[in-house]
Amino acid sequence: MGTDEEKDKQPGTDVAVYDPGVDAGAGMEDVSREEYAIPFLIILDPKSRFLKPVEAGGIPGAKAGDLFNTSTDEIYDGKVGVDFVPVARDHHFVEWIPKNQDGSGGGFVGIRAINDPLVLELRAKHGQFGKLPTSDGHELVETFYLYGVIVHEGVSTPVLLGFSSTQIKKYKNFMTRVAPIQYQGPTGPVKPALFAHMWHLSTVWEKKGKSFEGYGWRIALKEEPPIKSRLKLNDPLYIQAKEFNSSIKAGRVVVKHERAPGEDDEIPM
Repeated sequence: MGTDEEKDKQPGTDVAVYDPGVDAGAGMEDVSREEYAIPFLIILDPKSRFLKPVEAGGIPGAKAGDLFNTSTDEIYDGKVGVDFVPVARDHHFVEWIPKNQDGSGGGFVGIRAINDPLVLELRAKHGQFGKLPTSDGHELVETFYLYGVIVHEGVSTPVLLGFSSTQIKKYKNFMTRVAPIQYQGPTGPVKPALFAHMWHLSTVWEKKGKSFEGYGWRIALKEEPPIKSRLKLNDPLYIQAKEFNSSIKAGRVVVKHERAPGEDDEIPM
């Protein structure tokens, strides 16, 4: 008989498979969308409130540039990073109340679609880029989102990444890298699913003139060329990502934007 580790390996997969048998999903039957909110994965800025002393609400061991799970309070070393399987995309304008000069106040107001009448009006008035000020003192911030699954020390966790301001370029660079990937299929070139490859998330220090100084995203394929990072169709991680994608499209995933850090709290959101 083989070892437990050998038993957990299934043909055609690259990761260990956990098979609870008849206990699979026990206790999680009929979980409603109100019971689960997708956590945000953010970059901790040097001025983040999470870097304060623990007695002041800081997170033990956290440092600038680290990755932070807003629901579990887990910290991941930003330089080391985590593996990442992108699952779905979104694009909105997030409405915020700006903070006061002393750092007080501010907060989340709501989400507006890119074709919302107010968004169209303000973009025509103020231009296509930057924060759009409203007549009541709020700000609309263009934000791109990537849903995905991070993998750290063998544990896979669904998360949501937000890209606004200077980090929108990182999102667009990622999509530019994804778009041309194709493989030869039975009848010709085939474009794989967004969740077909393993990527790697980490952070880098950036300084771009007077407009931005801080940590930003770095998203790269786990290995080059892309085929070396491609997940097998029976890989448990591919299956999890595919199911997550289906849940998003079916409206079974809730994004609690009001629980996310404010636009002025972290870089980026």
